[in-house]
Amino acid sequence: MDGHGEGLKVLRRTLTGFARHPNFAGVLLVGLGCEDNQVDALAEAWSQPASTPIRVMTIQDEGGTTATVDKGIACLSECFLRPPPRPGGRCR
Repeated sequence: MDGHGEGLKVLRRTLTGFARHPNFAGVLLVGLGCEDNQVDALAEAWSQPASTPIRVMTIQDEGGTTATVDKGIACLSECFLRPPPRPGGRCR
């Protein structure tokens, strides 16, 4: 495997370790939308308890950085200031 593939494996293992850490109440995973490490596929591979909110968004899908930050703040408020309406999934 080339260095790029090995680097991706290390990145995924690291992000998975963070997501599974007991001190994390939930995860908001943000990607560009065009990278090798597609955030939807990564989050779907995690086996989190239903009580752990996992939200995924990409900057391309949200319409840019400012829109993504605004939606991310709203998503975190929804997830952590009141119970999430459904476990896991995309932030809508």
